[in-house]
Amino acid sequence: MDAVIQETRPQLLMQATEIDGHRVTTHRFSSGQPPDRLAGEMRARWQADGVRYVESRRGEWHLLSVRRGDAIESLQLRAKGDGSEGLHSLWQRDPDAREDSLSRERREMHALLRAWLPRTATPIRELLHRDGERFVATMVATAPDPEAVVASGLSRNLLDAGFTVEALPQLPQDAARRPRPSGRALAYRRGREELVATVATHRGETAIVIHWSRQR
Repeated sequence: MDAVIQETRPQLLMQATEIDGHRVTTHRFSSGQPPDRLAGEMRARWQADGVRYVESRRGEWHLLSVRRGDAIESLQLRAKGDGSEGLHSLWQRDPDAREDSLSRERREMHALLRAWLPRTATPIRELLHRDGERFVATMVATAPDPEAVVASGLSRNLLDAGFTVEALPQLPQDAARRPRPSGRALAYRRGREELVATVATHRGETAIVIHWSRQR
């Protein structure tokens, strides 16, 4: 995949960031080649190497990924003008990761996040990121209920857990004049813990994204 990326204009977004016991490096790139041509080059390279790959589409995004030993490479592409843009990520198992500590933290934080979700919500994706002694757990979920009902239920559960409502940062004056996207942004604090959530209607459901950070 490096050979293809080197022919484009890459920009480093995230370098060796630890997520779920992996070191993740992500580049954003743009190319004068259309997405189908870039994807075709990757398929040809993998087929020549006898490597199995996974390919899918989600809306305007073309997704390809391959596993090599303990490493996973993924390529996300979409059209931009006459060319394309996308993300290239490399996930590698972190040999220095504190698996026991990280696993315990992951289980505890994600169990609590699931408990704080409204009863009708279904978790879709869970991640844990460690930055020094601070852990940031992310939960992505959906619920069949209306946006207002989901936001109210989530807020009630967090208040019952001891969180207090935190004021959201003020937008710059020029940004405040722009049309606001649909959905609700929520912020809470409990001691040194911070939690932010977005709740928005999406494809007939209500999508929930929660980021909760705490320090050990």
